[in-house]
Amino acid sequence: MHGQCVPGACRPNRGDCDLNPGNGCETNTLLSSRHCGFCGYDCNLLPGAIHGVCEDGQCVVERCLPGLADCDEEPSNGCEQPLNTPGHCGACEQPCGDSRTTASCWTGACAILACAPNHADCDGSSANGCEANLHTSENNCGFCGNRCQPPNASGRCMNGLCWIGRCNAGWLDCDRNPSNGCESSGPCGFGGFGGLGGGFGGGFAGFGGI
Repeated sequence: MHGQCVPGACRPNRGDCDLNPGNGCETNTLLSSRHCGFCGYDCNLLPGAIHGVCEDGQCVVERCLPGLADCDEEPSNGCEQPLNTPGHCGACEQPCGDSRTTASCWTGACAILACAPNHADCDGSSANGCEANLHTSENNCGFCGNRCQPPNASGRCMNGLCWIGRCNAGWLDCDRNPSNGCESSGPCGFGGFGGLGGGFGGGFAGFGGI
């Protein structure tokens, strides 16, 4: 062939991607989003991606189609992850549910389907699932909103029942009835009881349970 330059081999990180011998190895394959790493590898055609860029010869996803994300950060599969699954709900690695909660993902938000026995979603937040242990929670003893606060005493929630933990100073539980707490400010006829720490108190009957 006479009077026409024919390129041999391009230098590293350069490519003759337009096959035009007049401009030689015109493409920088470290930076070109249409020829990233080698000619023809287009970062804008990655699965599920709206836009990709080329950095050091590797495609990087900048934007994904709505409802998708690049959770594994593997450029070759683009935006591989739907964001409506229990393990990736609304964002990468944002799970719905745990050992206490059965949940599903709807339009990027968790929805609680069921709680494990003796647990409940008392705060109305799907983010923390069935957060309340109804057997031990002093704010949700037996059922949501049932606060274990016996009068003149500290309360303890055990097995979903509210018991007297300890009477406040100057008060006694003379009738051994947790529902009225430590009801007496005077001595009891049979010696008095100061709660679980000093005898009966909450040890005979509970209230407000399931």
